[in-house]
Amino acid sequence: SAPRMPERMLCFSLSPWALFLGIMFCAQILSSHVAAERTAFMMSPQLLSPLSGLRAGPRGTSKPMPAATPSRARCTSFQSLRANAVDDLEKLVANAVAEDEKRGSSILDAMTEVSTENVADRPWSAVFNPLAQDPVFRRDFWARKPFKLSTKMPFAVNCFTFKDLEKYAHMYPSHWAGTGTLVASGGWMMASIRRDASGDNSGISYVELCKSLKTGTVALNSAGFYIPPLAVICNALLQALQLPVWLNVYITESFREQSAPAHTDKQDVIAVQVQGSKRWRIWSPPPPQDKITADPFTRGKGQDTMSDEELGEPLLDIVMEPGETLYIPAAYPHKTDTATGVSLSEESVHLTLGIDTHVWDLNYACMRTSALERAGQSTLLEGTYDKHKLGREEWLSLYAPLPLGFTAIDLLKQAEASESREAREESGRGLIIHTMALELGKRMRVAEPKRWASSTPEQLVTDLDLHQVAQRYWDHYMHVMLLERQMYADAILSLRPITHSHERAQPYLEGLEQAMQALQAWGKRGPQAPPPPAP
Repeated sequence: SAPRMPERMLCFSLSPWALFLGIMFCAQILSSHVAAERTAFMMSPQLLSPLSGLRAGPRGTSKPMPAATPSRARCTSFQSLRANAVDDLEKLVANAVAEDEKRGSSILDAMTEVSTENVADRPWSAVFNPLAQDPVFRRDFWARKPFKLSTKMPFAVNCFTFKDLEKYAHMYPSHWAGTGTLVASGGWMMASIRRDASGDNSGISYVELCKSLKTGTVALNSAGFYIPPLAVICNALLQALQLPVWLNVYITESFREQSAPAHTDKQDVIAVQVQGSKRWRIWSPPPPQDKITADPFTRGKGQDTMSDEELGEPLLDIVMEPGETLYIPAAYPHKTDTATGVSLSEESVHLTLGIDTHVWDLNYACMRTSALERAGQSTLLEGTYDKHKLGREEWLSLYAPLPLGFTAIDLLKQAEASESREAREESGRGLIIHTMALELGKRMRVAEPKRWASSTPEQLVTDLDLHQVAQRYWDHYMHVMLLERQMYADAILSLRPITHSHERAQPYLEGLEQAMQALQAWGKRGPQAPPPPAP
């Protein structure tokens, strides 16, 4: 055999190279760590959620800006997620369903359904609760990446069909029922099923829905406020996430080339296919500065359109079958049809469960506006330009939802060591409020580096009294959650006698509107009265 080099000589000859490679390796590790620290702040899954609500964006005036040159740049954070992250979630849901079936709980659900004449909430909670507690969902997907779970939830299949509306349609206010319609500019809107529905307090009819289905997708917005089985599902998700939620029902004829054109929504959405099948395509959000005159929460709606060139390649192109689940972060463009790849010829029905953090101003952008208004300072970014001029990551950082509900799980774990329940509650609440204040200071410096160059986040907390602002937003969150709990309880149990269908949710919706007005008045140094009492 060939003579071997003595081991000492071999080590000696390689040592310079080993030293060089070791130095380069350490430099790479250090560089990656610094980059990761910045990304962790800018794209924190617990404190970040793209976009959102009926009242999207910080309040305050803004100056019109000239259109920016379109950029094809896209956030690359989606590509950095672990390849098996979806598999982890798939296993989580599959295990929850399998364990539930192993326990033989379906007989209890049947008993619940017979005795209440409603759907059972237990199987929904058996899936929603583990999902809310799962760090993979919070870290890798929440507000960051869409995903589909192919594990079928047997209890969701045909849990609410188009035929069920024969029984429940009269409970739903006619003026809220709509049909998807293209406007002259090419954008999309929901047109009222009844041409003159203003002031109409009657419920919609099943016959009207059948006729409207021939013209396009039928949408029953916020149906969970009125229809008992849908209220049960809403309440299960609300209890799991501890965040405000709503539920829409979408019904589309089979083999329709377009159910909905490309558009964005204002909430993070969990869609559950319950009948028929539907194709979904989902894209990454375009950078806000590509079209600063458009609201990223409502792209593709009204007069706005989204072109194929702007959208690029989809992140997902999938077909949803009964019992399957899809998650779409807020402001992620998506379009649907029931023609391509669809195997079932019956009507497609899916339930859209929306998570309403931004609808009720529970984000850092709105909290920033309140803080600056109370301090008598300009709410314009850097004092000169509109919020949509920000880069995508900076915009998402500013519009991150506050660490409330299930997104505060890691903070609450720090309070578990407290001996009494009262002490744990006080400690947990204090940690959340302190985090809200300090994180706002950090995000303000990222969004406006020139304006706050001489201030640390801690100084901003003191100078702008951010702890007081955080406390007010905590109180607002608690009030919103109380009203929604009461609203769903009323929808499930019919707690109040009513004359017309719209009266079921009316006092709670009025209470939510009053809560919003009170928060905005407080931000503008208006009457500092406590939140209005819950109905």
